[in-house]
Amino acid sequence: MAYPALTNDAALSPRPCAPLPEMESDKPLDQHRERTCAPRRANAAPGLSVTRLGPGRWRISARLPEAGQEDLDIYLAPSEGSAVRLLAPDDDVCRVSVEGTLGEAGAANLGDCLLEALERGPARLDVVIGPTVAEASLGVAAVLESFGRVTARLEGRPEIAVNGPGQGCAAMRQAFDRGAAKGRASLGAQGGQP
Repeated sequence: MAYPALTNDAALSPRPCAPLPEMESDKPLDQHRERTCAPRRANAAPGLSVTRLGPGRWRISARLPEAGQEDLDIYLAPSEGSAVRLLAPDDDVCRVSVEGTLGEAGAANLGDCLLEALERGPARLDVVIGPTVAEASLGVAAVLESFGRVTARLEGRPEIAVNGPGQGCAAMRQAFDRGAAKGRASLGAQGGQP
């Protein structure tokens, strides 16, 4: 049995569209653009990309090092109304900002965002729970607990701070702390081996 909340069938999501007018379905889009002189999006916005991560999940990335701006990744779940932002102003600190109602897609986006931050290798990671986050869903708590175990196995690197004005902040901080404690305990039981 498929559950609509887990499969995202209940949510509005982009559907495949019909071919553009005056374009045969087997003709490449680039030829159509050349014929109609439509601008190419890549030329209009270099350093920006949009990626579909799954049903109802999107990632928007901005890489503009020549302009002296920070890297920015935004993970969106429009059907839930959630956004998770990763801001990497320098190599030492990354900031993850969480907004909206975090359901299953939002939890998956949070996990992807935290892993992306971890891969960048910062010394510090600040997770800021926005004022619109009312509570931590089971999926979000599981993601943060798992992330706590991972960072404990990495000997507390990067240093993590979970804070913010959101009502769900305390539950999220507790989930992360619980995972970090379990990770440290498992390291002690294994003789310090990850």
